Amino acid sequence: MTLVSPPELQLGVQAPPRRRSSRRLLYFMVGGFVALSLLRFTFDAGDLTSSGAIRAALVLAIPIGLAGLGGLWSERAGIVNIGLEGMLIAGTLFGAWAGYQWGPWVGVLVGMTGGAAFGLVHAVATVTFAVDHIVSGVAINILAIGVGGV
Repeated sequence: MTLVSPPELQLGVQAPPRRRSSRRLLYFMVGGFVALSLLRFTFDAGDLTSSGAIRAALVLAIPIGLAGLGGLWSERAGIVNIGLEGMLIAGTLFGAWAGYQWGPWVGVLVGMTGGAAFGLVHAVATVTFAVDHIVSGVAINILAIGVGGV
């Protein structure tokens, strides 16, 4: 491994001048505002920034955030977990079925257990049987979609 000093510390070499990105940021902000305005006008969506639309966006973003956190933790453990969506689908399926049969609290518990069971299948396949992580994750996704009929 070698150590190289930055260009501004080397003799006879000057660092390139820093470009200002404030103009680019301004262009992006104006472009985003124009695009949002055109979208609202085109689709007659006057309530695009209402509390109901923001609430719906947050509710729909929660599963994506949870899958992202699960992927982060599994990557830190050294496992590529492609099957996160399948685990979410399985947990949703089992939770909805149990919630319909026995009530919402049992549905929550059974949903967590169903998602964890699909995660256990992925873990056993990758750790015990040395199956490739990506192959096992894709298989979990396909299995969950097949079981759920989605």
